[in-house]
Amino acid sequence: MKHYAFLLCLGLAACGGENPAPSAVSAPVAVSATTQAASTPIALPTLNMDFSSYAKAANKQLKTSKTGLTIPESAFPTPNSNGGKNMLRDLADGLTLAVETDSDNKIQIVRVIWQPEKNPKQNQQLVKGAAALIAATLPDDPTMPKDVAAQINLAATSKDAREFVRGGIAYKVASTNQPSVMLTAKPE
Repeated sequence: MKHYAFLLCLGLAACGGENPAPSAVSAPVAVSATTQAASTPIALPTLNMDFSSYAKAANKQLKTSKTGLTIPESAFPTPNSNGGKNMLRDLADGLTLAVETDSDNKIQIVRVIWQPEKNPKQNQQLVKGAAALIAATLPDDPTMPKDVAAQINLAATSKDAREFVRGGIAYKVASTNQPSVMLTAKPE
């Protein structure tokens, strides 16, 4: 009986690899709703401002903070492979601004990187500049520059990330191990 069962299994296994109708055309596979949903890009939330409005607000904040820094008019986002735009700009030795926008030029995220070891003599000015660049995402809040500067100093001394939400925008100040501090403003 075992011998008979073995032969039966062997015969079934041998037939399993055969193509029953080599000339038959297979029917196309129907695309499910989940497959279609996965292939459509997800629209990320955006700030309530475009890049030119942000640059104007940031330059106003930078002037008010007396940093001597500005976002030049020649700085603007360039198209990326995702259909949006990016801008990366060194505003000073040790202070970098990165902005990502969607195809309509609405801001999706603002990042500021402060590297204290690059320009230690001007760190206080650079902290004010970093705070002003992030505070420009919420230009009607007069306390933002001071609050962000305090969060930068706390993150730099404690090496812990600081997170807060204001006006529907999530802010994060994180000290990295390089040592640098990355500030992020992103709509929720």
